[in-house]
Amino acid sequence: MNAEYGVGGQVTIKGDVYSYGIVLLEMLTRKKPTHDMFVEGMNLQKWVGSSSPNRVQEVADMSLLRRTNRCSEEDKDLNCLISLINVGLLCTNESPQGRPTMMGILFMLQNIKDTFLSTTAIPKFQSNLTHLLGSTSTTMNNICEGQSSSTS
Repeated sequence: MNAEYGVGGQVTIKGDVYSYGIVLLEMLTRKKPTHDMFVEGMNLQKWVGSSSPNRVQEVADMSLLRRTNRCSEEDKDLNCLISLINVGLLCTNESPQGRPTMMGILFMLQNIKDTFLSTTAIPKFQSNLTHLLGSTSTTMNNICEGQSSSTS
């Protein structure tokens, strides 16, 4: 629960943004804020924040990533996951004024989705991450295949 709800009991839009961030972090890590590991001042946000962005594999649910032979796809999935975690961390900023608006969150998520989908064709079996972000009805060019023939 965010501090504003505990102190004043006042429901606010910024409090809802905080709650959204917690839910997002829960989905990406498969950890609840009440997990037994969170003791002595450690909480979900601090745990995730301490690993971002260089050690995100230590906290993220790695089943969200595709297992492929292409490093470019795995890197793209990991970058997408890092971006989503950053949105969750922004939403859970301790200061309500430091949190984005819901419109700002929507814009960030749309940019992450566009970036994720713009560099690859949607595979026959979509990754869990693609399901999380949503699907698209347009056909994307597979840029990765074109790049692999041009790199030496």
